[in-house]
Amino acid sequence: HQTKLTTTMVCHDNNNNNRMKSEAPKCSSLRWIANVSEDTWKTTSEQLKMLTDLLPANESERISRMRKAGDSRRATMGRVMLRAAASQGLGKAASEIEFSRTKGGKPMIQEAEAAERGLNANVSHHGDWVVLGMEEEGLVGVDVSSTTAPRANLTAEAYFSRMKDQLTAREWAAVRGAGASEEEQYHAFFVLWALKEAYSKAVGVGVCLPFSRLELSAPARVLCKAQQRNAAGGAGQRVEGEIRATLDGVAQSGWRFEVYSLDAAHVMAAAVGPHADAVPSWHAARAALAPAPPARILPTGTPANSKPPAPGLARVEVCDLLSPEEAAAFRSCH
Repeated sequence: HQTKLTTTMVCHDNNNNNRMKSEAPKCSSLRWIANVSEDTWKTTSEQLKMLTDLLPANESERISRMRKAGDSRRATMGRVMLRAAASQGLGKAASEIEFSRTKGGKPMIQEAEAAERGLNANVSHHGDWVVLGMEEEGLVGVDVSSTTAPRANLTAEAYFSRMKDQLTAREWAAVRGAGASEEEQYHAFFVLWALKEAYSKAVGVGVCLPFSRLELSAPARVLCKAQQRNAAGGAGQRVEGEIRATLDGVAQSGWRFEVYSLDAAHVMAAAVGPHADAVPSWHAARAALAPAPPARILPTGTPANSKPPAPGLARVEVCDLLSPEEAAAFRSCH
């Protein structure tokens, strides 16, 4: 289900109980989405500058070098969402929290408490959408992807030929079986792609994982274009269905995969799995902040159904992510 984020949003706390924010300020499990289309994002250049000024110097400088307005909107919103999520996760002011990245590009909350608890977050953006996931009970990776043809003058057969090494034979069969039309097959392909991206981001390898090594088995309803809702039907509708994964032929037990329809042309995928499955660079970065492993770390092979349920999806806007003082300053910018 989808909720609208407010100052009293329901969070999953460390005991897996739903409490209001005023009672349990530390939220360890989050799924957020934000629409940054030109029609929705009414932020002025002064407000955008105010938001980037809240970010670390290296991040604000990187965003300032972006030539396209859409790229700036997406990057800025992603970083603002990340700092707000860390603030909720740690129960402290966002301005006091620092971030880094692992060698694989996974964001790292530079706080001993986050390292001790295994708290981690991930952001993705594409087209009109920016999405975030945060977890304490396991690793998390998210991805948002367009599900339409990448090029108007390229047939599905031609595109799939170029991408033939990215899916396994069984996955290609699932794509072909998703429907007779190119639209349906593109949709199935990009759902699988988003799921693979989410897994690779969760473990901390980013784009370095050859996708042919990871095979996903998803029910037909997960890959079916007809399951995707348009904006009028409610952005953020989860498409239910158990998804299983194997890496180099070995079952990846303990992983949970989620698929959400954002609009008629975009899906969000999330992957949650055991901390122990992270690549060495993530463990090294975490250990530098807190030598002892997370007290609640889940070992490889932990059954997926023993994890807390996926949190509800919340749609956020800029002022939801700022402190009262920052929000007031944002609104006063013209």
